[in-house]
Amino acid sequence: MNIVIVEDDINMRKSLEIALGDYEEFSVKSYKSATEALKKLSNDTDVIVTDINMPGMDGLEFIKELGGKYDVIIMTGNATLNRAIESVRLGVKDFLTKPFDIDTLATAIKRTSVITQKTKAKKPDTTPNIKNSSFLSISANLDKTLNIAKKAAQTDVSVMIMGESGVGKELFSRY
Repeated sequence: MNIVIVEDDINMRKSLEIALGDYEEFSVKSYKSATEALKKLSNDTDVIVTDINMPGMDGLEFIKELGGKYDVIIMTGNATLNRAIESVRLGVKDFLTKPFDIDTLATAIKRTSVITQKTKAKKPDTTPNIKNSSFLSISANLDKTLNIAKKAAQTDVSVMIMGESGVGKELFSRY
């Protein structure tokens, strides 16, 4: 499994590189900045472990630049609820607060890999088929909501659909 570490603190970066190098299943590369990582990332990267607070491009901007192409785990010493929520919205697979045990990080990496393999195995239909559905209308908000539903359908999470009587909760759940 190919792991990339993006961390501006040289001590933390080297410590993670050495500690993860002890795991036989991991091949580790590290970069000191998000801009350097963007230039040198290869397509065979499985998981990126990045800090949020970095000079220049911070971790959240970095994730936006990646465009969902890679699985990302965030680590930070300055965790805030807003940043954690924004990270999840950007598709981050895990959010670790420093200091953490290396086994915790290794477990998060392995869990991310398992989830990715399961979602690839399901191969959901990614083409929107709104015209063939029972929805009476099409709108930008409906498209956004259906995209969220597709992402949730690829996982085994429980979803609660709420709304007034007659708004189409059953229709939406069948979709």
